[in-house]
Amino acid sequence: MKKLFLLLALVVSLVGFPRTAFAHGVQTDYSTLLSQFQFTSEYSSGEPFAGAPVLVYSPANPDVPWIEGTTDESGSFAFQPDPAIQGDWRVRIGDVGDHADILTIPVNQTGIEFDLISQQSINAPHWWMRQVGVATAAFSTGLGSVVLFRRNRWF
Repeated sequence: MKKLFLLLALVVSLVGFPRTAFAHGVQTDYSTLLSQFQFTSEYSSGEPFAGAPVLVYSPANPDVPWIEGTTDESGSFAFQPDPAIQGDWRVRIGDVGDHADILTIPVNQTGIEFDLISQQSINAPHWWMRQVGVATAAFSTGLGSVVLFRRNRWF
């Protein structure tokens, strides 16, 4: 019985306390050159976010991409918003189901309003991390049930 409690304490100590996650985020730096908007995205490790899908949405039709492309090998991409279409342009870098940055770029009659650009990062956990969490919860519940049943001699 002591071995079972020791095993339970070991399992709880391994899975019951928070640890550093094995995930990484995306960081995007941007600039403007004349009327062209440029950005470079990289993982938090410093590795370029190369080949990431890029979708640019205009304020005129925010549900259909105005431009579709991918970042180059250094994680860079550039485009020029149409100054005739004023409002908030959205740029999605990466896949929302994994890692992504979403930039909102306000454009008025004079061009890009650089000081009003906003950024939202989406860093979803990797699918395998969710699977490990579910498996750990199931194992811990099962082990707890065994301890409870053995202690009360229900089987």
